[in-house]
Amino acid sequence: MSNISVISKPDLVDAANESDGGLRRLVRSFPSPVIVVSTRTGAILHESAAARSLFGVDGETESRRFFRDYFDSPVDCSKFMGRLSVESELSDVEVELFRLNGAPFWASVSASRSEGVAILHVADISRHKSAEQRIARQNESLHQSEKMAALGSLLAGVAHELNNPLSVVSAQALLMQDTVSDPKLMERASKIANAADRCSRIVRTFLSMARQRPLDRAAVNINETVESVVSVTNYSLRKSNVDLTLDLAPNLPGVWANEDELNQVVTNLVVNAQQAIAGYGESGSLRIASAYDDVEHRVLLSVTDDGPGIPQEIRSRVFEPFFTTKEVGEGTGIGLAVCHRVMESLHGRIGVVSHPGQGATFTISLPAIAEERMSATVRTDSSAKPAACRILVVDDDPEIASMLKEILSLDGHDVRCAPSGKRALQLLSRHEFQIILTDLRMPDTDGVGLYQTLARLTPGLLDRIGFVTGDTFSSSASEFLRQSDCPHIEKPFTPEQVRRLVDELQSRARFGALLKQEKPS
Repeated sequence: MSNISVISKPDLVDAANESDGGLRRLVRSFPSPVIVVSTRTGAILHESAAARSLFGVDGETESRRFFRDYFDSPVDCSKFMGRLSVESELSDVEVELFRLNGAPFWASVSASRSEGVAILHVADISRHKSAEQRIARQNESLHQSEKMAALGSLLAGVAHELNNPLSVVSAQALLMQDTVSDPKLMERASKIANAADRCSRIVRTFLSMARQRPLDRAAVNINETVESVVSVTNYSLRKSNVDLTLDLAPNLPGVWANEDELNQVVTNLVVNAQQAIAGYGESGSLRIASAYDDVEHRVLLSVTDDGPGIPQEIRSRVFEPFFTTKEVGEGTGIGLAVCHRVMESLHGRIGVVSHPGQGATFTISLPAIAEERMSATVRTDSSAKPAACRILVVDDDPEIASMLKEILSLDGHDVRCAPSGKRALQLLSRHEFQIILTDLRMPDTDGVGLYQTLARLTPGLLDRIGFVTGDTFSSSASEFLRQSDCPHIEKPFTPEQVRRLVDELQSRARFGALLKQEKPS
């Protein structure tokens, strides 16, 4: 933006000495917004027609006005005039001014002080300022996206490293429950399994906040979503002296949603409530409650805090993108906007009830799943064990491979292990296996390389491959699993998940054999 020249013309000052009427005519004829102000009283002495138009001064507004009338407060005006009294000349000072109808706008003011008056040139830069703010918001959004991408990559690596030992702990605890008869040992195994499951949910929640990929939807229990969020935020809540109360209705019907998206919504509401409380006092309370509306057939979830509340004048704007009342660096203004977007995509609703000094309650409501749709999404587990077969387990972590072998051997399967895809190919060239369970990320030849090699050499084995992996976060891994259409389970896994995976692979193999038999020669 080019500088606007400071107006300090000697002929104006001379005109003031010769004739006040002459100065008035000269200023009024000036083609841009010019104001002459008394530095002693702040009264507006003269103004150009362009200035009157800029500030909304009509022909009937001839009463005496003051320069402070164009500011939000006299203090702001005093600061500006005080700076002018010290520097005598100002150039392109950006200030927020107000028209007589109360409408604000950004202005660039250049000024010169002489002989008891200040001559001011005012330029409306609202469009320029709006463009600057829009670019700043876009840059901040890009910055946040870059941070989330970097965080996502970090979390993917951390999750992969954590999921292997968690799989061992979780599966060993569950196996101990199934194989011991001592009540004390069973109780200890149960505690270990519960702790491992809690760690697993924390890892999955971190991943869900950073995961960006096409979203699948299924039946979700909103109470389980709340418990998952609380497992991550509970420490932060305790550290902020926030007393958490859960009032979750039992036997809630499911909602049709993406678990990661719903997790993000609840996390945003909890974190916002915590921050509101932290900025209001030394401690506070937070209540999360779920319920079922049997009239509208909707599942309700409310998050209530006893923070400062939301002023009425901004309550209608809290779901606008980039709108925030937090200090710079403390919030982006996109959290509640994301919540609103997710609720709309799920045919849900989100609203807020708040009064200053009395906290706020955010409520979301989602359509409950009909009974027939719910039952269609629930797989019935058969108590009958699958037929025993020969299984090849491929994993570079010996503990994971040993755990899978132990689980499958209990069901009578003949299990061999390979530490890499390369070693698996050697075994497959010499032995026949009905099922192949492999990790995705491995040194040497990984799971993708193993699949691609078999696709070239023995495509008939592709229906027998299942993946046991902790790398479903990365876009390349998720895209491969989608394209290959191979069944998979995520680490950390349970023995029951492993058995279901084997059952599904056996069903696929039987279906493939039937197709070959029916195919005409």
